[in-house]
Amino acid sequence: MAQRILLVGGYGVVGAQVATMLRRHHPALQLLIAGRRLEAAAQLATQLGNAEPNKLDTHATDPLEAVTGAIDAVIMLVHDHDDATLRSAVKRGIPYLDITRGNSAQARAYVTTALHAPRAPVLFASNWMAGVPAIIAMHQAQTLATVSSISLSILFYGNDKGGPDSEGASDTLAEPFESRRDGEWKMTPSMGDPVPVRFPSGLERPVYRMAMADMMTLAQATGARNVAIRLGLDDATTGRITSFLVRTGLWSVLQSERMAWLKKRLSHNPTAQGAPHEIVIDVTGQTAGGAPASLRATILDPAGQSHLTAIGVVANLERLIGLGCTPLRAGIAIPETSPDGARLLALLAAEGVQASL
Repeated sequence: MAQRILLVGGYGVVGAQVATMLRRHHPALQLLIAGRRLEAAAQLATQLGNAEPNKLDTHATDPLEAVTGAIDAVIMLVHDHDDATLRSAVKRGIPYLDITRGNSAQARAYVTTALHAPRAPVLFASNWMAGVPAIIAMHQAQTLATVSSISLSILFYGNDKGGPDSEGASDTLAEPFESRRDGEWKMTPSMGDPVPVRFPSGLERPVYRMAMADMMTLAQATGARNVAIRLGLDDATTGRITSFLVRTGLWSVLQSERMAWLKKRLSHNPTAQGAPHEIVIDVTGQTAGGAPASLRATILDPAGQSHLTAIGVVANLERLIGLGCTPLRAGIAIPETSPDGARLLALLAAEGVQASL
């Protein structure tokens, strides 16, 4: 019997791309396109074939109660209000994949999951682009005997597409955060410590420290003493203005409708024409023979961040339920749990993403 995959928010900017990609790479899957807007879900389900719409409200006490029939996995593509869908899946023993959480919401979800003793894998992949660069970094790190530092440098294009659940991402941009520096966890100012990086398109831009789950997950997975996630903008002037506002404290003061244009430029932009997304991954350490090693990988997705995120979702779902591989064991997992870098690279190539190692 075909596996039935529930996509909560499956008709959104990222969700629709995930659904389309799953249909392309795993045509036998039966897709349940779920959300509050049944008409939008039905329209996409008709286009995809072997799919059905489902009305689902994440604010309900037990959201999955409204879904008829067996569910083999839940993909959470919108915010999981008060962890209701997470609890609903865990109590039913359904594998669950979430890509929508900020750091504090993800930490809360770890506690929620642990308290309910999951009988299926629960994969939290709210890393950058659903963990795509983290998995590539792990692929590089596994070739070394020891890892000393990992750096993810991201070039964000202002005309790239983004969904409504991304709009609040800039609200916490000014907050200091813990990062792994010199083997210790230290509070770090946001949008500081700029370094110039040349991206695969040839653009060179300053990139600034920012908070992402990858800092903790990569540090814990590899033992690296230094992990940095940095963000730059294709419009260098906007990048410098943002850094200045954050560092001077003006960002918090100006968090109002007057800043809506900049928030949208940094996150929610569903009507944009689209733009590429670029990432540079640097890993340093030592080989088995003790020689110093510096490895660099680059990613350029001409279709942009939402497309690259969708690829990450597909790769994570494959590992979650064992599509062509051994499924993850029951319990909490992250992108760095048993990563398959070779499979991800093949998927990137199939989707037209330029990846160089």
